[in-house]
Amino acid sequence: MVPQVMHLTYPRDPITEDKIINFPKDVETIVAVLHDGGHYAVMELDILKNRCVIYDGLYFRLGKWSDHAVSGLRRTKLIGPEETYTLDNDGMGGLIFTFECSRQWSFTRGEFIKQLDGYNCGPLACSKVLEIFGILSRRDLERAYRLNSVRKFVVDMWKVFVRKCNDDLLVHKQVKKSQVETAASTICLSFVMSRTQSRIRLRCVIALKTILTWTLLLYLAAVPCGIGTVYCPGVNTSPIVLTAEMSSTLYK
Repeated sequence: MVPQVMHLTYPRDPITEDKIINFPKDVETIVAVLHDGGHYAVMELDILKNRCVIYDGLYFRLGKWSDHAVSGLRRTKLIGPEETYTLDNDGMGGLIFTFECSRQWSFTRGEFIKQLDGYNCGPLACSKVLEIFGILSRRDLERAYRLNSVRKFVVDMWKVFVRKCNDDLLVHKQVKKSQVETAASTICLSFVMSRTQSRIRLRCVIALKTILTWTLLLYLAAVPCGIGTVYCPGVNTSPIVLTAEMSSTLYK
């Protein structure tokens, strides 16, 4: 299964229900974009090996990202939401998380491109996500960084990434209550107007039928009922001229 992506911005915030992320049970890798103090890095959680790997272009001390690691494990329910832990050296340059109830997790630094400026941490972090997903290679990234075109390169590759994962992307849009009420009001108004227009049309049809009926009765009451000049007794004293066309229409 493809890796799953999450974003960790405020790792020290309490883990509330709305911050819990329910990934599919068969997920093996979770990739998290980390942010702290104006700097971006990437964390990879290898669930099968209980290993947390940090990719940081400025190579800050590993402990800087320990809160992000614990927050990520809690949000994905890989450890309990309130578990206490200790963080110790593993003797090989990395660290070990020992939790109260869950299994230990190794905490290490992954091989990553060295950031030589103070502003490209974002594109480099994105590039690591793309590399984990198999979209770009380390060689291509190093070449783009050397030519000072890493931002355009990463943006172009990210578009490829979005197209490739298009069928798996889910976008949820929260609709405000006011928008729902407005939509409901619009629907109700349209319904009322439709009903009103229907009633108006019905009344017009009835009125038209009434006029035609009375007209027909007047013609039928005329003497004689045929073609020529006739009078309508009790209605008017003016002659009504019936043509052949009018007569044929009336007596169809």
